[in-house]
Amino acid sequence: MRIAAVAIPLALASVGIRSHVHSGPTGRVPARSRLAHTYFHRRFRQPAVPAPVQVDADALNPIAAPGDALLAARDQTISVFHDSPLGVTQPQASSEPRWITWSYLRSTAIPVHAAQSDIVVYGARFSLGATLSMVNTSQEKRDVTVRFRLPRGVYKAETLTYSPERPGSPATDTAPAVPVTPAGVHLRTLEGADFSSAHTLVKPLTLLPGEVCVLRCTDEAEATWSAMQETRQRLHEMAADAPGPSRRMRRMLDEAEGYLSGLKGTPGRHSSVEQRLGCIHRLLLSTAQAQSLHRNLQARHSVPAEKGGLVMGAMERLSDSLAETSAALLGLVPAISVTLPVQESTPAAGNTTTAPVEGPQVSVTLANRGSRAVGAVKVGLDPGLLPEGARPEPEDPALFGALRPGQTARAAFHVRGTASASVPASSCVGDVSYFIAGAAAHLRARAW
Repeated sequence: MRIAAVAIPLALASVGIRSHVHSGPTGRVPARSRLAHTYFHRRFRQPAVPAPVQVDADALNPIAAPGDALLAARDQTISVFHDSPLGVTQPQASSEPRWITWSYLRSTAIPVHAAQSDIVVYGARFSLGATLSMVNTSQEKRDVTVRFRLPRGVYKAETLTYSPERPGSPATDTAPAVPVTPAGVHLRTLEGADFSSAHTLVKPLTLLPGEVCVLRCTDEAEATWSAMQETRQRLHEMAADAPGPSRRMRRMLDEAEGYLSGLKGTPGRHSSVEQRLGCIHRLLLSTAQAQSLHRNLQARHSVPAEKGGLVMGAMERLSDSLAETSAALLGLVPAISVTLPVQESTPAAGNTTTAPVEGPQVSVTLANRGSRAVGAVKVGLDPGLLPEGARPEPEDPALFGALRPGQTARAAFHVRGTASASVPASSCVGDVSYFIAGAAAHLRARAW
């Protein structure tokens, strides 16, 4: 009891000292106060935390002729990724790995700077946005604050991270064993941003030793405009073989094309989010009607197969871009986590097609980090992208109704394949849908 009676006045005195130091005329601390101040800091002082490394990139000022040092930074990022699992997931017909196409690192360079030399950075600008690559060449974890200068737009932000294999360690008397961490690739969607004029996107990230991270920012409003023009061009090409169906679908899109100009808003000032969501609503409805008509025409073979497939692909990109634009405006963040099985079961003797094989565990989420609720939320897996013979359990999506600000909807699935149809993580794609302004929107969450 006597100790407590002494400790409390000392702590109270230290609080008074702080106020006195800032308000006193001379800034000198009495001897008794200095004693209490020293006791307080020795007892409660926290260890110093290193400040995050600041990385700056400017997508507004492309570099026409990048220097050797900048190109060397790009080549270092590429060399690290070439030996990653991404190198074996490229399409057979592609001359470059799939991640190169995703990252746009071959595009026009932009100015970049890192406050520490052990963070190697490179930036590039492409037609729909900009990317920034970072390599942590140190042996320590680095907290990074990215400051990305971008033109006006509605941006979807994503990170593609490659973590190299990390060695484990045996158990000791004072520490348990640490297992080996295999190399991994992770694609993650971050909260989007809505800029009515040129602005700086700020994102905190963490890089482990040897880790490579590419931050890609895509202007989804611009992507919507591009997808609409592509759709109209594909319909024009199909009109030579199927003029009637092409004319009907063009008429559906023409009714809502005037709303495209409302997606970005007016330069220099914020337009109403509700007005832009209303534009997305009209465009989603018109696109869904055109897609439904086109599917019926394809089923009846009323349109040529090859050109009809190109039209459907363009309309799907248009629908996806509209949904991503609305998600960025609403603060919706989809995510997917795929855990592959440690050891697959072997098929029964003499049966190589139907024996069940343990597949990945998949978790799909939708987080609402905005200020508006969305309705009729469904979270599931896209079965059409799984290999033939594979199926998710449960097969139906999870229904959540309204998703309010601050809430997260989460659903878990177990994918089962067969001996002839193993299930890679890249085939597990989350299908997240919700209603906004009376129209349905679909988001795709990909592990890679």
